[in-house]
Amino acid sequence: MTPSLKGGGLVVLALLGMAVVAWATPLAGEAWEYDREAILDGEWSRLLTGHLTHWNFDHLFWDAATFLLLGIACVWRSVGRTVATLLGATTAISAALLLFQPQVATYRGLSGLDSALFTLLAAMIWRQSRRNGRWKLGAVAVTAGAAFLAKAAYESATGTTLFVDSSAAGFVPLASAHLIGGAVGAIVGLGGRAALR
Repeated sequence: MTPSLKGGGLVVLALLGMAVVAWATPLAGEAWEYDREAILDGEWSRLLTGHLTHWNFDHLFWDAATFLLLGIACVWRSVGRTVATLLGATTAISAALLLFQPQVATYRGLSGLDSALFTLLAAMIWRQSRRNGRWKLGAVAVTAGAAFLAKAAYESATGTTLFVDSSAAGFVPLASAHLIGGAVGAIVGLGGRAALR
């Protein structure tokens, strides 16, 4: 395993570890969640840490399992693109919530970052299929992207998620966070910068 691949894996595991700590320690969860009022009072770190907090174990389990699988798959293909995607999606989602969704008082979860990793992986597979002339693989990547958009449309229309019982956890899913994360992942995945390989 190359040092960069190992380092990328450590980033994924460190973020998951922090998410588990935030769930297992309710005070940490409250102190780290995206809380609009607290952020506007100067607690800017919540813009980053809010993604690591979850409403219940079911929410954490599905978000963390998805993050782990997609994180490993993405790091295996490109550590630079994975880290750029995570940083970009974290920033973009939180900034969009703060600037354009003032009705969102609190936010928790890795699902926006999961969405970013999903579209990053699909985009990297699509790029690879074009380089290698493997059009069937490219069709799989395009289908995955279409499925992602269909899932986001379902969540927007119904106000529920496919995998987590959001009503039992007492939260409303934010399809906008998933779409923003997905957009960041696709942009980074399709970008041509060699430095991100």
